[in-house]
Amino acid sequence: MWRHLSVVGLSSLLYVALLVLGTMIICNKGHAHELSGEWATQGNAAHVRVERCASEQDRLCGVITWLWEPVDGQGQAIRDAKNPDPNLRQRPVIGLSLLQDFRYGSSRELMDGHIYNPENGRTYKASLRLRNPDILEVKGCMLFVCDTQIWRRVESVCTAIGPDSP
Repeated sequence: MWRHLSVVGLSSLLYVALLVLGTMIICNKGHAHELSGEWATQGNAAHVRVERCASEQDRLCGVITWLWEPVDGQGQAIRDAKNPDPNLRQRPVIGLSLLQDFRYGSSRELMDGHIYNPENGRTYKASLRLRNPDILEVKGCMLFVCDTQIWRRVESVCTAIGPDSP
């Protein structure tokens, strides 16, 4: 009887240990090695959700999910007013596709695609590089002029300014 309980107890313990280990591996892998997730733009002006594109599962896209100032002076949602297509100027910026068709370039750590800037209505060639699990380097270029921003995972920004911060 005692031997039977020991085997059952040991197998239960092993099952729980494997379950915990598996969860840790999945969580760490998804967070540390993926660009997917919610990112705060430089200055925390907006949050962008990066995930696999709906039409091309081997590529990443990014949608604006939050704005620091989501409404204008009249209390209306901020619109894509600078879009070169007059038919798109009334669409809200929240929900707008900002990052488009990013795929791995020559280096597995660098992704190439396009970024849309709703402030001027232009689309630029861009690259994404994960500096560490919580810091994303976003570089947009037009001809030979490039601009680089540092985006942070929303979770890391929230932790940094959480209730325990001074």
